[in-house]
Amino acid sequence: MELIEYFAGVIEMVNVPKTRRTFCDGKCRRHTMHKVTQYKKGKESRLAQGRRRYDSKQKGFGGQTKPIFRKKAKTTKKIVLRMECTECKHRKQLPIKRCKHFELGGQKKTRGQHNSIDKGGSKNDKSCQDRKLVHLLLQDFPL
Repeated sequence: MELIEYFAGVIEMVNVPKTRRTFCDGKCRRHTMHKVTQYKKGKESRLAQGRRRYDSKQKGFGGQTKPIFRKKAKTTKKIVLRMECTECKHRKQLPIKRCKHFELGGQKKTRGQHNSIDKGGSKNDKSCQDRKLVHLLLQDFPL
């Protein structure tokens, strides 16, 4: 039962706005607007102690010296939001749940729209233009 509840927690798609009003832990100490970005891992340093040890061990003859992990268990990663205060530039990180698809600042779904984001009401929609063209042709050439 616990396993089913765990997998129910994996959400398919998450859409997060690019700005959020939340508490600033820095100098402000009050609720301010924060710019939201997704955390990305930085480039690994070749001068880190572990990297230097690994490179020196790999040198010369003898093939691969350390095990390469190949039994990956997870299919998704936990998303970490990086929020920067617009006033004092203080940054903080907020981990959220696992999800298959993450979108930052995407178009919001309104009530009544289920699967598609654009339901065909816009003027640039291809089917809308086709309907207008058919309507104009029927006005010129009545049946």
